[in-house]
Amino acid sequence: MAVMPLGYCLGTWFATGYNSNKRQRNLLLAGILCIAVFAALRYTNVYGDPVKWSVQKNTFFTFLSFINVSKYPPSFLYLLLTLGAAFIFLSLTELLRGRIVNIISVYGRVPMFYYLIHIYVIHTIAIL
Repeated sequence: MAVMPLGYCLGTWFATGYNSNKRQRNLLLAGILCIAVFAALRYTNVYGDPVKWSVQKNTFFTFLSFINVSKYPPSFLYLLLTLGAAFIFLSLTELLRGRIVNIISVYGRVPMFYYLIHIYVIHTIAIL
């Protein structure tokens, strides 16, 4: 329930006049903080996800057990992990330029439009 309002609050970081260096730093710090809180909470196995992690046969599978969090029902740990990774990704890709970036950014700027169009197309196909 809080993810959508968080997006509206963070929208000011993407306003035209906002300093891009400050935005990069804020996104990176938010991402690192989310990942750190995730790791601390997940390590304790006390709060945040209904399925507890456990030591497995090797380090790789133990790591997979550690990051295996539930999306449904939504868990706090799932949000920390995915939002933290997204913040870090946005921070690191802030200065990328080029044709592929321009194509991808179109879809990132108007997701609601494409969501509504795809619903319309699916319903039209279903009716036909």
